[in-house]
Amino acid sequence: LSCQVGTEVATAAVLDLGATILSRREWAVEATRGPEPFLAALVACLRDQLQAPALKGRRLAGLGLSLHGAVDAERGVLRVSEHLGWYDVPFRDELQRALGIPVFAEGEARAIALAEQRWGAASEARDFVLIELDAGFGMVQVLDGRLCRGSHGLAGELGFTVWDTADRSAE
Repeated sequence: LSCQVGTEVATAAVLDLGATILSRREWAVEATRGPEPFLAALVACLRDQLQAPALKGRRLAGLGLSLHGAVDAERGVLRVSEHLGWYDVPFRDELQRALGIPVFAEGEARAIALAEQRWGAASEARDFVLIELDAGFGMVQVLDGRLCRGSHGLAGELGFTVWDTADRSAE
């Protein structure tokens, strides 16, 4: 079971171990309502996906969850998502409690890097850098085949500064 939570759309899908999509559903992310209503909608959608005919007779490994923002992967917490306006959302614990399955949460760029390492352009690389350009941008470093997380789990995270070019007060 897989779920990607972006800034505008969330996608839940049932995949086999070869990453073939067996069932898929998308819905709008209404970030301004807050994370609690979104989590309730997410649980309902995932429960629906768990009933998909594609899962009949198959064993479920768990839920892989990709979140837009800085994620504490060890605790499964969305630490901050400026685009969503959400802070310290305990996705893993809430979803494990509601669904009764293992949940593995990761930041969006890191999830992309893991997929590229497993099935994509980086499948034969031991060391690489992935730069993601979307609503924001992210950067991930993979060294010796492992994600570089750093002491606080945010190594390689990039930010940006918006400069108001119309503001001439500094001249």
